[in-house]
Amino acid sequence: MLIEAIESVFTLCPRPWRRLGYAHAAGAGVARARRCAAAWTTHLEHSRDAVRAAIADCGSRRTALVLGAGPALDIPLADLSAGFDRVVLADIAHTL
Repeated sequence: MLIEAIESVFTLCPRPWRRLGYAHAAGAGVARARRCAAAWTTHLEHSRDAVRAAIADCGSRRTALVLGAGPALDIPLADLSAGFDRVVLADIAHTL
């Protein structure tokens, strides 16, 4: 719980969204990912495979925009970087 609290304090998040609990949720998600790493392995790999399939279907390869990227645990960043000129990861809260 202490690490989760520290994560949420240092999460970058605009004040209005912080008041709505987004910073806490982002910090809690990262802490949960650490605690449940073994159980999440298959899910994360399936998510990465889905993104890889989407990359293969893209006609234009200039910019990839990932909305709700979070800590990017389920995003194959190397594949996106290799496949696009520019990759933009966007989220309301960014953990450090």
